[in-house]
Amino acid sequence: MSTSTEEFIAQFRNLNGTTVGEQQSSLRRLLNSLSPEAIAALDFSQLVPATRLEEKLKTEALIYLRKTPELIELLKTEDRATAKRIFKLGPWFFEKAFEDVTGSQLVNDLFPHISYNVKMKLLNKLAVCLRNVEQADDVFKAVRDKYGLNLALKLLPACSFKTALPHIVSAQKLPPQQLLSIVKKYGHQHPQVFETLTKYNIPKDCNKVLAFLKRNYFEEIVLQHEHFQAYQKIGKRPTRKFISKYKEDVIADPRKYYEILHNKQIPKSLQRDFPRFFANLYPNKLNQFGESQQLIVTKLNTLPTKIDGLNLYLSTFQKLYGSEIWDHPEYVTENLLRNLTPAERELRLKVEYKKNLSEDEWMSLHKTAVSVPFFLKRISLTSDIDARLELVKFLVNSCGINADLDGLEKVCNYVLSRHRNDHIRIRVAFMTSVLKNFKLEKLREAHWTSLNDMIQIFEMNQESFYDREQFEEGYIHYRLLNNLPVFDLLKERVLAKNRAFNIVQTSPQYEKFCLVTFGEIINGGLHKLLYSHYLFALINWNNRHRDDEMSLFQYPEMIDDFQCEIAKGVYMSLSISDSIIGYLLAKSDQKSEYLRLYLITSSSYTSVLDNLVKTLPTVVAPQMENALHFILQNGQKFTVKFWRHCQYLSHLNLPQTAIGLCLEMIKEKPENYQNYLQEHALFAVTSLMSTAEFARFADDFSPSDSHVDRDKKRFAVQKMICKNLRNLRQVRESASIALQYCKSDYFRFVRGSMFSVCGKIKEDYVSVILKQLKSKMEYKRSLQIAARAMPSDCHYTILKELMANAKKMHTRRFLLKTAFRLFLKDASDYHWELVKESLQKIDSRDKESLDLFFQPNKIPTSYLITYQIFAWDYLFRLPNKEGELDHKRKSIIDSVTDEGSQLLPVDFCENIINGYLFKSDVLDGLHTSAQVFGAKYVVNCKNEREQERRLDFVMNIFKYYVCNRWKRREFRQQARTICSSLVQTFCAPFLENGNRDKSILRQFYNKWLEIVPSREAFNDYLFLRLTLMRASNTFVQEFVELCQEIIATYGLVTVDFIYMVFKEVYLTTVGENGRYDIIDKLIGTECEACALIAILLIDDNEPYDSDIAKRHNLVIEKLQGRDNMAVNIFLNRHIRGTTSLEYY
Repeated sequence: MSTSTEEFIAQFRNLNGTTVGEQQSSLRRLLNSLSPEAIAALDFSQLVPATRLEEKLKTEALIYLRKTPELIELLKTEDRATAKRIFKLGPWFFEKAFEDVTGSQLVNDLFPHISYNVKMKLLNKLAVCLRNVEQADDVFKAVRDKYGLNLALKLLPACSFKTALPHIVSAQKLPPQQLLSIVKKYGHQHPQVFETLTKYNIPKDCNKVLAFLKRNYFEEIVLQHEHFQAYQKIGKRPTRKFISKYKEDVIADPRKYYEILHNKQIPKSLQRDFPRFFANLYPNKLNQFGESQQLIVTKLNTLPTKIDGLNLYLSTFQKLYGSEIWDHPEYVTENLLRNLTPAERELRLKVEYKKNLSEDEWMSLHKTAVSVPFFLKRISLTSDIDARLELVKFLVNSCGINADLDGLEKVCNYVLSRHRNDHIRIRVAFMTSVLKNFKLEKLREAHWTSLNDMIQIFEMNQESFYDREQFEEGYIHYRLLNNLPVFDLLKERVLAKNRAFNIVQTSPQYEKFCLVTFGEIINGGLHKLLYSHYLFALINWNNRHRDDEMSLFQYPEMIDDFQCEIAKGVYMSLSISDSIIGYLLAKSDQKSEYLRLYLITSSSYTSVLDNLVKTLPTVVAPQMENALHFILQNGQKFTVKFWRHCQYLSHLNLPQTAIGLCLEMIKEKPENYQNYLQEHALFAVTSLMSTAEFARFADDFSPSDSHVDRDKKRFAVQKMICKNLRNLRQVRESASIALQYCKSDYFRFVRGSMFSVCGKIKEDYVSVILKQLKSKMEYKRSLQIAARAMPSDCHYTILKELMANAKKMHTRRFLLKTAFRLFLKDASDYHWELVKESLQKIDSRDKESLDLFFQPNKIPTSYLITYQIFAWDYLFRLPNKEGELDHKRKSIIDSVTDEGSQLLPVDFCENIINGYLFKSDVLDGLHTSAQVFGAKYVVNCKNEREQERRLDFVMNIFKYYVCNRWKRREFRQQARTICSSLVQTFCAPFLENGNRDKSILRQFYNKWLEIVPSREAFNDYLFLRLTLMRASNTFVQEFVELCQEIIATYGLVTVDFIYMVFKEVYLTTVGENGRYDIIDKLIGTECEACALIAILLIDDNEPYDSDIAKRHNLVIEKLQGRDNMAVNIFLNRHIRGTTSLEYY
């Protein structure tokens, strides 16, 4: 050992300082005093820490000196606190330590010597720090090969786009943090990444991703917000940028953009174009306005003050519908009338609007010159309390609607003079109505004279009035606004022992003035009962006004009295005492005394004690026993930080004292109410005690056999030990303790700790634990541990061993579940073989296992074909009593994609078609799926000759079915339904994509005509013909020829048939403008049938003031000019249908 190292270790063990922070500062001074040569000569392996503080300081020294090799060695120590500190380092450490590392070096030299948790954190760090994508690809491949895809995916953000893309677009979703890293790295360069985000539930799963997208890809988020479900509105600036670029799109669809753009920014950005945008919120049809009225009114609240929302609302209505809203009483609401000025409201009130309102609601809308006498008369004529109560409310409401303070003054005088002795409910209703309709501070002195008299009446009658505080505060606010004195009012509140000192909070300057005045009144010794409440009010103020705090120490007499009250044990609200003591502890120099008071009186754990033990541990040390009892009362969740700081203070004897007291408490026989104290004490012990010492303590409670101990006290401690083993620092020794509890009855208690501990232990020692678990026949647990903490080959070995020995059904089901999950996470040939092998051992009656396996929607795309073939063959071998497996067969058929239908073996596909197409006389789900599958099998084939062969194969089955079912009476109706379904299924791909090559559809049509005469399936015939015409350049000409051909053969009786099928084929995806485009084309021909169909296509309920209505009227004018009897009859039928009284 060199002299410099010896000297350094001696100085290291004698650092100055009491707190951890002081010792760290002393350590940095020591390191700064060393020369570079001395630092290079230091051998830190000779520095063996004796305490946890020395462990922490050694780590800090290595970090300060940037000793990378030594820090990597620390990652192998299984100390989670040290690993946590290292992973908080900046990129410099990871870039330097792993700059030239290869995948082979990482997985063979480092990974076997670190824990699973460290592997996960290290890969997450490398995903950000590795700059060389080739190196990242190499590491990714090595980790995937040895540990599986699930662990390797942590590194994906650092990999090349070529490596990352297949995993991004796969069925497996990436964790949000990885997804965010990939979007940041490749978002601008590769749109494919952005497109794959549609499979994520972004608002629910990926809030950080959504925040990033909204900042950087707001255009895509807005344009595709349905896919992203991004209903959180974006900010003002992105809204402004988006509108400047896509103004017309925004104006055209306000409902969509109101959902995601910043509502208040929209009118500011659109400016003069906003009325057009707002108008598009209104429906085209007047009779639909009621459905949108509430939405439109709601959006008025988002308008800036410079826009007259009410005027915009009314003028837009008039512009769109050609009449004022006042001409439509059904849309005139009380809220609309309330928002008018009194003069405008007086002009607009009509009897027609009254039908939706009660008479009292109606009269309250009139001017007070009319409404007040009306209500006063009604009140004087009724003796019913409930009726009088409602009338008083309407009386005050009418004054509020008209903003009439003069009228309110009359009402106040009337109520005070006529109803001062009325029932309390009447007087309370009056006061609460005033509070609801007026701002109290804006009233006049005349009002307050009456209101204060009413309050006095409540007091004289000893009646409860819950809003009295608001009126008193409102009166004080009124006087402050008008520069009137309030000292006497505040003094009255003090004399009445009113403890609410934080008044007039809406105006901070007035609140502070009142607080200061209250302090002057109280701070004289005459109102000691209010001292603590006043101090609490000051703290309340300070919490809300950090820049203008009021010191409690300006009232020393109040503070001294508070201390005396606490010392005497006088009852005090715990929230008040906690807040005051917490403030004094933080601000005063007498911390020991205030800590004593805090520990005696406080009811809940706060950060005060955490801060003291961190910054002033010498204050806590003398009172450790009291502090411990206080801490244990508050559980584990809130005290973790305290124990974390405490473990480093062994030089002050804090952890030793705590351990001794806790052990005594654990060994005592507890009362029922103290069980939780012992549990908290054991948590403290495991957080502070060394593992070797705890092992000696735990030996006294080690289970003697696999059955639960009958001694309840002993069994309670055993359960607590099992639960808290995960808190021990030396995890290897804690695993040895945990293994003692890996017995039948105890395993469920220790399972959580065992899994946690195995995640913190080196990989090479986990194998030792697995052997011991297997020796205890805990195969399932060893499998679960190996799946996380061990390489794939170890996991596979355990799984195979368990498969060979599994005899119970629940064990086999567990194996299938495990193998299937592995396959979904990391699809590979080996995993697939494990799934198949475990499935073969499942009983065919095990419904739960079969449901687990038959989930084709979860299967990775690369193995979907393999899965479908195997799953179908497996199902085919199972007994299908009463069709109980049909839904599983249907799910497999439905999972076949268009591309997959061409990749499956021909024999496999034709066996499905031959087995299920037209083999049922009921059009059930399986039969429908078989028809869809058959259509995919034929339509998506690329080889023309093979496509024709497949079509012949399907049509031969169809022909056989028609020959045997079509003419028979018992099958007649159902057979036609099934055949129609085939036609629609076969046409569906061509309706979805009108530009698709229709040669195979024409062949289908020709073969269909050879089997079924068109007159016997006329709708199907029309459906096929119209599908063939869809998207054709000569559509109109072809349709005219079809109509003429049909009319010549069957007559005008077929017009309704043609219309119904035409509407189904052409009008399902077009809007009203598209519909009228088609109508114009039909009218433009000279074909009689086309004109009749055009008439049938006209909507009967067009609004007469919309753009569509103009097209509607033009169509009617054109048709009226036709000199054709049939056209005139159809047209008059249409016109009568929209004008007859029966219609309305």
